Amino acid sequence: MLVLHTTSSNVTLTLVLCRGLDAAVSELRQHELDEHALGEAWLERDCVSIDSCAQSSSNENPYFGTRLSVLAGVWLSGNNSALLLPLSAQRLSDAEAGVRAENHGSLEFARVPEGLRVQSYAPDFDLWRREGSLACNPAKLVTISADASARACPGTRAYLLLDCVKPLQFDAGAQMLVRLLPEDKMHFCTQTYRQACTAPVSGLSSQVCADAAAYAMTVPVAAAIGSTSLVKYEFLEGYACLRAGDLASPKTDAATVLSRARRRRTA
Repeated sequence: MLVLHTTSSNVTLTLVLCRGLDAAVSELRQHELDEHALGEAWLERDCVSIDSCAQSSSNENPYFGTRLSVLAGVWLSGNNSALLLPLSAQRLSDAEAGVRAENHGSLEFARVPEGLRVQSYAPDFDLWRREGSLACNPAKLVTISADASARACPGTRAYLLLDCVKPLQFDAGAQMLVRLLPEDKMHFCTQTYRQACTAPVSGLSSQVCADAAAYAMTVPVAAAIGSTSLVKYEFLEGYACLRAGDLASPKTDAATVLSRARRRRTA
């Protein structure tokens, strides 16, 4: 079971939505294993975070300085101000200048903590053109269920930083990475497997070493033109956000406490 996060905790298990899947994977493969840590800026350069308990975004209202609402169980567009990404303005400017095409509001990957289900899809653009309404195209739906049996980020099971880069695109690709021998260069750092994994390693690094030695791995590849722009999160059964005073309540018997709204750091 996860450590309880309540009003007495400074840590919130944050849901993070991002662009830049290929860049994130590239950074992940270049950094040394001892640099692997949850919430690294080099991995999540173009992202917005969501406090699932406060149901609010890391983006703020420019006039009042309050965090923008992101309700659980509600489909939201990537064009929504609450989901605006740091590099959105630059991408839009480049598109208007004719540098490249841009699907404004497109999302590519997520960091999903245990206890949440995240769904994303590409809208039915033909319906949008004909009727001006948004509807899900069932063939383009992606569901990530981060329960106790999954490698959530973070979660009950051991995980590696690659598990914090979950594709949201229905048409994302994958690249196979072969199983490593002791003298082979690691997939996720500049050292060989023997150099990186012979010395005592811990945390996220230990799981990278265990996986690389056991079997071939795959890394996600972003779709050429992202069309996934609607997303929804909700709580899985048996998970909840409770106050410290609720811990003595019978309703906690079947629930894992995720977090509370107040926090000083978001990793």
